[in-house]
Amino acid sequence: MSTLKGPEIWQTIFVPKLHELYRKEVPSTKRFEKLIDKLGGKITLDHGATRTADRELYELLTRIGAAFGLEPKASYEFPEKHLTAIAMDLPDGSGFKWFSTLILYRELSDKLVQAVEEDMERSKHHLSSKGKELLEKLEQDKSLNRKEADALCEILVNEFFHRQGKPLKKATLEMVIKESNELANALLMGPQFNHVAYLLNELDIKDWYGAEVIQVLNDTMERAGFTMLPAVQGKPGGILRQTSTMADRLSFKLDDNGKTVTIDHPAMFLEFIQRGAEQDKDGKTLFDKHGKIKRFQGFLATNTVKLYDSTKVS
Repeated sequence: MSTLKGPEIWQTIFVPKLHELYRKEVPSTKRFEKLIDKLGGKITLDHGATRTADRELYELLTRIGAAFGLEPKASYEFPEKHLTAIAMDLPDGSGFKWFSTLILYRELSDKLVQAVEEDMERSKHHLSSKGKELLEKLEQDKSLNRKEADALCEILVNEFFHRQGKPLKKATLEMVIKESNELANALLMGPQFNHVAYLLNELDIKDWYGAEVIQVLNDTMERAGFTMLPAVQGKPGGILRQTSTMADRLSFKLDDNGKTVTIDHPAMFLEFIQRGAEQDKDGKTLFDKHGKIKRFQGFLATNTVKLYDSTKVS
């Protein structure tokens, strides 16, 4: 049986499974993709993002990324939101990127710190024994056969990347919301990808040629009834412009003094990213060895800090 290397597993199995999960669980996904299909456009995913307050879990996420061949490319600090993050990507920058955020919850109030650490014990995260076995094999051999690769990605996408253990306490959620929307989102969802981003450079809607595509998309989506961020992030013509939907409200079970209750809470959203051309010191466009425009592949903290508000409780 032929084997697949980590990057190929990531691109051809993990990412499609994550995309399918979004199509099943996040209503805005199918709505958006149906709109783009009607306009004659093409769907291309750029990156996804996770959040956690658990440093041990954060390190495990980085380890999982490394097993697939992803490398940390840059780090970002958001002191006003008590967040730090790394961007992981394949070595050549060609793949689906992973923006991984660690929430610095110890910088928040003492009472909140105590509640968060209690919740971490209630929802201790682990990878199943089969998942561990396959992850370790991928780390050691740098490849898996097709059946193994599919099994690992199935375990990760549909089991591991969810909250585990007991439901979050309602009182804890109410306390956390007052100090950090990002932390509230992470406690409810576990290490689930809170958003996926679509690459607009490959949208290919002919009627939009010559226009600032991200602005046209934003306005088109608002006309179609989507609730978007208040403004597109990044300067027109700049190296990076981004916008997003406000997160879909999904259902979560909470522990209300021993009684299980269900609430709706902002959870998962769609981001849209337009990557501009890199330039040399004289303002000349840079090209790669194949003669294609060299586009900025990183992220900008000034943009990202606003995108975190997509899961804000209104």
